[in-house]
Amino acid sequence: MRKWLTICLLAAMLLPMVVGVTPALAATGDPVLINEVLASHTGSDNTEYIELYGIPGTLLDGLSLIVVESSSISTVGQFDERIDFGPGDVLGSNGFYLVGNATGLDANYGVTPDMDIDPNLENDNLTVGLVETSSIIGSSVSGSEVVHDAVALQDPAGGTFFFGAPVIGPDGSYFPAGARRVTDGVDTDTAADWVISDFSLGSDNTPTPGGVTPPPPPPPVSIYDIQFTEDPSGDSPYEGQMVTTRTTPAARPRPRHRGRVPVGRSPRRFA
Repeated sequence: MRKWLTICLLAAMLLPMVVGVTPALAATGDPVLINEVLASHTGSDNTEYIELYGIPGTLLDGLSLIVVESSSISTVGQFDERIDFGPGDVLGSNGFYLVGNATGLDANYGVTPDMDIDPNLENDNLTVGLVETSSIIGSSVSGSEVVHDAVALQDPAGGTFFFGAPVIGPDGSYFPAGARRVTDGVDTDTAADWVISDFSLGSDNTPTPGGVTPPPPPPPVSIYDIQFTEDPSGDSPYEGQMVTTRTTPAARPRPRHRGRVPVGRSPRRFA
């Protein structure tokens, strides 16, 4: 019996070495992800942006966004854009960080990006990657990149994409304007996580900067009780006075009020 148990234990230890271990997919709760990309839209391209999302307060220092040419044969793999984050870059209290053109974002969505730049995003095939800055070698994909997240946009002609990124599009005969996650932060490293964004700068596009704070909680409420005592004037058998007896912690007591309760009516509780 002991010999049989020893054989089973050895088999269990050796099995992963034989068949290999399948790496786990990224899941909700990653410190930071690419959450939305808008690379093209109607009119002048002044509202392009890349939105990040993750655990609030996550530092972006040491990470870079790179936009990789994925169409032209002669320049495929080269960086069209590289954005290096520094010590002051951090996901907001709402979990968002927005990189984009402040002029168009303000005019079309009424928001101010956390990093104001004019992204050079291609209106055809591209790959967007969030990588460790120290792993970048040169100005094109080298294979050394440590990739935290990636997404690719594809036009009808198709292209060459990188980092194993989920490929979104094409949308009919048009290049997809961009892509956004179906649910913020939900990531299974598949195209099912994404939906094509609106080319016409519609409400489906939702650029969100890290400066947006959640709505404040409702104000505290004071609760009042009524004490009844005999009215010495004789005009009414009772005199009512509102007395603060229970107050939520942040509330300030209201001024005391006095009032008469008519004869024949039952005392009422003041709201």
